[in-house]
Amino acid sequence: MNLRICIIVNVLLFSLLSTRQAYSCWGPCYTPKDYHTFRIYEEDKQLYTEDEYGHPKLKSEVMLNCELWQKLIGEAIPVKDIYEAVYKSTYEDILRMSQLIVLPNAKDSLMQNQFVKWIVGHKDREIAEFLQLAKLCEKIRWEQSSPWYYPTDNDHVSLTLTDVAVQAQAYAGKRLQDRYALQAIRALFATAQYDKCINYWNDMHDKLPDGLLKKMIQPYVAGAYFRTGAIEKAKQIYAECGDVNSLLYCAGKQGKQTNEIEQMELVYKYCPNSPMLAQTAQRLIRFFEEMSNGWCEPSDRRWWASCLPLYEWALKVGSEGRTDNPAMWYYTAAYIADKNGKVQKASDLLTKAEHSRGDKFTKESIKILRIYLDAKLLPCSAAYEQRLFSQLQWLDQKIKDNIDVRVVKETADGYYLNANISYYYWNDMLRKIVLSNIVPKYIARGNYVRAIQLANMADNRLYNLVDKQSYGVGQEAKTGTMSEYRKNARWNYSDYSNSLFALIDTIGVDRVIAYTKRLKHPQTSFDSFLNARGYVSLDYFNDIIGTQCLREMRYAEAVVYLGKVPSAFQYTLNTYRDGYMKRDPFNVDGQVFIHDNSDYKFNFAREMLSLERIVSQTTDPNRKAQMLIRYAVGIRNSMDRCWALTQYYRGTSFWGSCDKIDWTETISWKQAQRRSDKLLKDAFAMFTDDECAAHTHYQLLHCHTVVEKYPDTKAAEIIRGVCDNYCDY
Repeated sequence: MNLRICIIVNVLLFSLLSTRQAYSCWGPCYTPKDYHTFRIYEEDKQLYTEDEYGHPKLKSEVMLNCELWQKLIGEAIPVKDIYEAVYKSTYEDILRMSQLIVLPNAKDSLMQNQFVKWIVGHKDREIAEFLQLAKLCEKIRWEQSSPWYYPTDNDHVSLTLTDVAVQAQAYAGKRLQDRYALQAIRALFATAQYDKCINYWNDMHDKLPDGLLKKMIQPYVAGAYFRTGAIEKAKQIYAECGDVNSLLYCAGKQGKQTNEIEQMELVYKYCPNSPMLAQTAQRLIRFFEEMSNGWCEPSDRRWWASCLPLYEWALKVGSEGRTDNPAMWYYTAAYIADKNGKVQKASDLLTKAEHSRGDKFTKESIKILRIYLDAKLLPCSAAYEQRLFSQLQWLDQKIKDNIDVRVVKETADGYYLNANISYYYWNDMLRKIVLSNIVPKYIARGNYVRAIQLANMADNRLYNLVDKQSYGVGQEAKTGTMSEYRKNARWNYSDYSNSLFALIDTIGVDRVIAYTKRLKHPQTSFDSFLNARGYVSLDYFNDIIGTQCLREMRYAEAVVYLGKVPSAFQYTLNTYRDGYMKRDPFNVDGQVFIHDNSDYKFNFAREMLSLERIVSQTTDPNRKAQMLIRYAVGIRNSMDRCWALTQYYRGTSFWGSCDKIDWTETISWKQAQRRSDKLLKDAFAMFTDDECAAHTHYQLLHCHTVVEKYPDTKAAEIIRGVCDNYCDY
């Protein structure tokens, strides 16, 4: 592998494969290879809210119940008011509310609560009667839990709770059926009527809708079974609930240390389809993903080796046939196998998953892993390309179909732009698979055009679909289209800080030129597909090509490509907006600015091309030497003081990248330095006129040389005349 290929591969791998970083005000962000891939359990977004930092936070049972009330009445009543009415009101408050339905009184303090106001205003006696019964049940159960309460036969607490149970079971409606069922079960359990509790549950189980309230009932029923000696049935229900602590208690293992796999085995024994199994497996693997990304060297698989018990257990569950979703467990085993470096084994296990029973969510996760493993295993052939085309068509459709309000908002807010923050699974997977596996695969194969096309789609597909971006701050903050953002934003974070830019800035200008030709003249349907999903502004690519031609001192080509770029495009560049296109590239004094810096790169390219022609045509050695020196200064400055002529960033990395690039070590830098030095040496050797030579040295601030070598010239006289200003010459 030659030096140029080494640089290309190393720069690209730095950009695509470096570890995650943490930025203030955000959670962890990931380079594409570190995006979380594994998923077997779909979190219900309605079960989560955000904490003060914007991170997902599981809602409490109380909050979810209040939201169910909100949904029931179909009004945007504040959850806070519902909470106050349902959880904070006393039994007496609810009695008063019922009276307000009969005799309204707008001045009553209860009417300040929007939920109460709604019930009274709509004369909803059904809800009022239920809340009255629920508060009575709550009040009596609180008395029952008092340390001063001693149960006796037919005491008022037991009698009242029995009445509550009878009234709750007598409800014949549908609207509040699950809520009355919960009150009936609670009252029966509290009065130790366990058989009645079980019988009522068996009668109502299939009639109640699945959801929060049904889940709230199940622990009472399991407790009733346990107290009647039906231990196995209690274990089964606790397993369905994922209540590991109660399950361990029933199994006589309370107080004994058990790991997650042992707990999963216990739940699986009694409920092979318990959601707790998928939840726990996903949580464990997410933990291993976090610990291995950025903490371990690629060859150090100690974290994934410690996941082998889960691998063995997943294989067992997949093969036993007790679960409704064996594909999920073969997929789990395949994922762990891949992380342990056994890619072919992972592919074989994934084939089993593909041919096993599984739900839609699991099958989609399997398909993602298949695309990923194919990218690792299959050779870069025509057959693979056709397969990849089909796979990307499917993934592209998933990206389009699953964009929601949150994705649009976070994309427009710059979450995706800024430092690879992971927030949209389908787009994350496109970027992970394409940028960390497929693009390097095509580079190694020498198919640079396809590599650029793929990187372009991975970086820009979501932008094109959402087509919204926020820019500006404070009162100047705006949200516009991507085109408006590119024209008006103070800083363009997208086009000069992504993997596509890292690739085309280092892959070699001839390969970028070949890409633009394919952009204008696609040869296959795959070309057209990829081109349609990237950022395809020819102004953008021509500016980059022209800039790289300047970097490689190919000035005639630079004039051609920069001449195709409209003058206004310069004003959208970060380098222009930050003031790096003001210095005179033909002056050795870095503080000298030009008056008109429009078409900064194009005018520089034209001047350098003009100097080349003058040098080749001039016969006067002194004039030729002066032109050569101006040309050499232009080369040196374009790579140094006026670096915005040949680069888009200065330093060891561009914004949002983990690259570490020392520009003084690049081939183009070294070639420019060598050529500039040689031209200066050759030029000074050409001079036949001492005055001309001394004047040129003086312009270059070579004062010591002027005084030493040309003491009888006007330039030397000037220097000696103001020697205090040249004391260190």
